[in-house]
Amino acid sequence: MRRANFNRMMDDPTEYQQFREFAASCFCSELTAFIDEYQALKARTLVLFERRTTRDSLVVASRHLSPPPTPSTLARNSDAIDDDAATDASLRSRPHMSRGNTAATIDDVLLQSAEFMQICTTSVTVSILETVAETYQEESSGSGMRQFPPELLVKLEMINREFVDPRSFTSVNASPLTVKRFIERMQSKDYSLTLLDEFKSEVLFMLYTDVYTRYVRH
Repeated sequence: MRRANFNRMMDDPTEYQQFREFAASCFCSELTAFIDEYQALKARTLVLFERRTTRDSLVVASRHLSPPPTPSTLARNSDAIDDDAATDASLRSRPHMSRGNTAATIDDVLLQSAEFMQICTTSVTVSILETVAETYQEESSGSGMRQFPPELLVKLEMINREFVDPRSFTSVNASPLTVKRFIERMQSKDYSLTLLDEFKSEVLFMLYTDVYTRYVRH
């Protein structure tokens, strides 16, 4: 029952905000900060898979519906490419708006929107892989949806640097074995969607057994 209350609190935005502030007062803010990053990573992953699925669907449709190109069509396409290049140059002159910079678009535009995190509809107790499998069902059986999109590798490196690396001031006090396994997987370029699951489980355990116990008494 108590663990169920903890899980419910973690999923309630208002109460979780109070819990986050309490964790900071206990000098445990790195734990909730990691959870926030995990949930944001889950949402980013869904956004990128959605874009990939939409793009692939359009490509398949165009192969079946588009007639063979004629010389005049090729000429118009060439002009369109030139227009796109000019548009991209214009967009690059405005911060965070280049179509070629997907990671910057996700971080700096979507994350500024309150609606963005609503994309991440699953509980923190539900893994990224489980969320992707539930969202895409048949599509997720392929290996392409069992690995983090390349656009998120920089974010994974940041999480490693900020929360896993023992030399970081904001590192989580996870077990040495968990840290070792995570670092080894990063070094071997194992970017599967389960990469952070063991680490997240330890963080939730520390929040529940330590911070939440004090929070309930507070």
